[in-house]
Amino acid sequence: MKQEKSSENIDAILVLGHMIKDKTRMCRILEARIRRAEELYDIYGCGVIFSGGKRRNINEAYFMKKNTRIPNKDIMLETKSLNTKINAIFCKRIILKKKFKTVIIVTSPYHIIRAYVIFRKVLPFDIKMKMASSRERYRLVIRIELFFSEILKMLKDLYDLDFNRRYRKLNKN
Repeated sequence: MKQEKSSENIDAILVLGHMIKDKTRMCRILEARIRRAEELYDIYGCGVIFSGGKRRNINEAYFMKKNTRIPNKDIMLETKSLNTKINAIFCKRIILKKKFKTVIIVTSPYHIIRAYVIFRKVLPFDIKMKMASSRERYRLVIRIELFFSEILKMLKDLYDLDFNRRYRKLNKN
C-alpha cells in the first residue's frame, strides 16, 4: 500500500551505518535501518544521507546505497566515519552545506538516545532533529547486552567531552 506524501517539511533522512561483516549479506541491524529509511523516504520524499566509513574493505555508506531502492539522485554519502561522534561531525558538513533545517536520524532502538545526545551536541541548535528507530527485534539476552553496551559508551562520551584530539579540527566549519 502506497503511503501519501507528508506535508511536513523534512530536508533529509540521515541513516547511521553499522559494521558489515560480509560483503555478500547484510546484518539485521543495518537492513532494518535501511528499510526504515525507505519507509520515511516514501512519506517525505526528501534526500537521504547514508553515513558510514570503511571497515574490513567494505564501505558502509556505499553498501547501504547499493542495497536500497531509494533513487541515486536522492542519495548523499558520508564515507569516512567509523563511530557515532565522527558520523555527527562529517554529517554536519553536509547538512550545513545543503542548508538543511530539519533532519530525521535513523538508527537502532538501543542506539537512539546516545545518537541523539551526540548529534545534538554537534549540530547547531537551529537544525531540528527528529529521531526514527528502526524496527529490529532482539532476544532478551541480546537486548540486555546492547543496553549495557550503550550505557558504557554513553558514559565514555559524557566524560570525554572534548572530542579526540585528532578529530577536533574536523568540527570546524
